[in-house]
Amino acid sequence: MKRLSTSFRFRAGSSELDAQSLSNVQQLARAIETGVYDERSVSFVGFSDGQGPADGNKQIALRRANTVLAAVKKAAETVDLDTLNISVEAFGEALPMACDDSAWGRQVNRRVEVWVR
Repeated sequence: MKRLSTSFRFRAGSSELDAQSLSNVQQLARAIETGVYDERSVSFVGFSDGQGPADGNKQIALRRANTVLAAVKKAAETVDLDTLNISVEAFGEALPMACDDSAWGRQVNRRVEVWVR
């Protein structure tokens, strides 16, 4: 699968989208509405920072992925997303993008990515 450059970020312990991510939701919804991802598999993949237990990190990563999917479904008003091949996955603290030793690194790692095949 290919990872889109658009990602969605969250505060520590939260599954609430930040302001930039809300804009990214709108951009992704418009792309879906115009048919960019028709007949393709789209997966919303959640991640967390490494703070806390692995089980809890995987659970919040899953909540984050579902939050992004719900926001995109709401924003893509002209498309029945249930007809597309969409999945949700969570990897928790696996596959970090930055070192978890700093607040900045942990912020980078708390994300949802969109993978397309």
